[in-house]
Amino acid sequence: MNNIYLPREYSKMVLALKDLFYFKSPLKDAVIELDKLEDKGSYRNTILDYSDCGTQWKTLLNELRATYPNLKVSNTTNAQQPSWNGELFIELNEFGYLAGALSIRFSISRLGPYFTVLGIDGVKLNRAQNMPSENDKRKYNGFMPYTVHASPSALFEPYYEDLRKAIKAHFPDSRQIPCEVLFERIPGLRTDELDQDRTIYEALFLGEIKTFFSIKGNRYYPQSDWLVD
Repeated sequence: MNNIYLPREYSKMVLALKDLFYFKSPLKDAVIELDKLEDKGSYRNTILDYSDCGTQWKTLLNELRATYPNLKVSNTTNAQQPSWNGELFIELNEFGYLAGALSIRFSISRLGPYFTVLGIDGVKLNRAQNMPSENDKRKYNGFMPYTVHASPSALFEPYYEDLRKAIKAHFPDSRQIPCEVLFERIPGLRTDELDQDRTIYEALFLGEIKTFFSIKGNRYYPQSDWLVD
């Protein structure tokens, strides 16, 4: 993985991906074997019960809303994604078309015992108020992250650690995947017919955040989740 050393437990996770996803041959002239790619997709669909509304997930969101009644907790889950996704807004400031937000995005994979917690310092140009249709409003009304915090910082405490504890309480077997591993491209990993290496974030969660300006903090946080007795 681009000469980045992965502890043994991280490497096991990558090996587990080979049961779920198609890996293209490393040979120079290799092409994607579409039948095998489709077989892996069909196998994942047997695991992902899209009719499952996620009792644990709903309970987690309700608990967060009760804990932080003055903060916005959004369920951003998309039925086409292999994870439950949410966002806790800590601070929101709007100045006409320009808006800024501090939030924590969190996702729980439905393909394995893994989750992510990312502190987001985001900004947006809000033109939604002048859009003619509801679809246009939704399209132009999202925050784009310009700084992602890979570990707790003063901006996001105490919410970051409280959120981590809540997730682990409701999904006790899950582990948080560190950013250094989460966004690293895995050689050969294919999630679709596009011939490019994918990240663990794209495979197990909701896709790549393409607008990063920087990642701050300890990219290997939380190493404690991956300690082996």
